[in-house]
Amino acid sequence: MLGVTVLILVIAVMTGFDRELRSEVIDFDAHILVTSEDVFHEWRPDQGQIDKTPGVVATAHFVQDR
Repeated sequence: MLGVTVLILVIAVMTGFDRELRSEVIDFDAHILVTSEDVFHEWRPDQGQIDKTPGVVATAHFVQDR
């Protein structure tokens, strides 16, 4: 009986941990990426326009190399 209780407790804790982990990972990743084949020099006007879009909470630029 103790083994079953411990198993149920562990499953409940791991389920909560799984939900929290997924929430943190999803919140970390961007929902939309704006990319360019060339160097994107004039990104500020585009970022300003994206910031004004309803529902957008935050924007950030980054550089990624191949």
